[in-house]
Amino acid sequence: MNEQFDIRLVYQGKECIFNAALLTTAYSYRIKVRVDELDIFYEPDEEQNFRAIVNYEDSNNTKFPDKALLGEISNALILLFKD
Repeated sequence: MNEQFDIRLVYQGKECIFNAALLTTAYSYRIKVRVDELDIFYEPDEEQNFRAIVNYEDSNNTKFPDKALLGEISNALILLFKD
């Protein structure tokens, strides 16, 4: 199941909207978020936070987004997916 949704947040005084998709597997899920033409995958960790993951192939060819922005997206996901 792939469910599409938007993540809206304010970052550095600017409203940002990111396209996201919930990707489910048998026992877990990932969230694919499109940030500056790069797919960032967020996975839940043991502490119910989200860690950002980038495919190895993309890591050599792409300029990465701000770490602070990735953290803000993670915080938005925590709010959306908390129990």
